Amino acid sequence: MERKKGIYIFLLTLFSIGLIIFIGIMQIQFMNPTFDSNVQAISLDLDETVDDKPDGEEPLTPNDDENEADDDSTSEDQETVIKYVDADILNVRSGPSADAEIVGQVTYNEALEVEELDNADGWVYVKNENVDGYVNGKYLREENTEE
Repeated sequence: MERKKGIYIFLLTLFSIGLIIFIGIMQIQFMNPTFDSNVQAISLDLDETVDDKPDGEEPLTPNDDENEADDDSTSEDQETVIKYVDADILNVRSGPSADAEIVGQVTYNEALEVEELDNADGWVYVKNENVDGYVNGKYLREENTEE
């Protein structure tokens, strides 16, 4: 009987050590930045993706379908303001739609130059030194807040 009890304690100890090692490995992988790129966030506009926009490629602008003279006059009328991201991760898209291709991401409190668009859905054109494209304006705020 004493021998069985010793074997059970030994097996329980091995199991506990294995569980602790497993938890440690998972914690390290969770903290690894590449782990996040393999996980899909469940959200309307906050999916995890990789910025696959080739360098030098410009996203669609609000006036792409109009002629160049109209583009210049319209862009002068639009006011650019600085706003801050109010989401942990926000996708930047190639067009003003949740179905448009994701061209990059911005993170919480990141400053963006914002051009308001005339649309009922709230999409705005944004840019900074890393990315330019469209985001939904409901994920932006006027003030920078430090956590």
